[in-house]
Amino acid sequence: MFNYNNIGNKLKSLAKLFRNIGLFLVVIVFIATIISSSSSLHSDETLLIGILTSIAIIIISFIGSWPLYGFGQLIEDTSMNVQLQKINNKMLKDLLAQKTKNSDSTT
Repeated sequence: MFNYNNIGNKLKSLAKLFRNIGLFLVVIVFIATIISSSSSLHSDETLLIGILTSIAIIIISFIGSWPLYGFGQLIEDTSMNVQLQKINNKMLKDLLAQKTKNSDSTT
């Protein structure tokens, strides 16, 4: 868990966790709003504040998780590009060695 292998995937999972915690908080806030508005003298105002708070939490949890998820995706893509570049370099090196070997045998 605490190693640095596959860090991009871990960052993406952390972003999803933050989003899910935000959504869980929305459910709790909304339930608390309904309960408190039913017993409050200012039920309309309490309900409006609760709904606006729920909407704000949804927006913040989604938008707040995007940079972390995007950074995790960027790390994954960069790691994949590095691996592909290593394979490409090895193939080019082998091809060059084979070409050099073939040109030495024909002369």
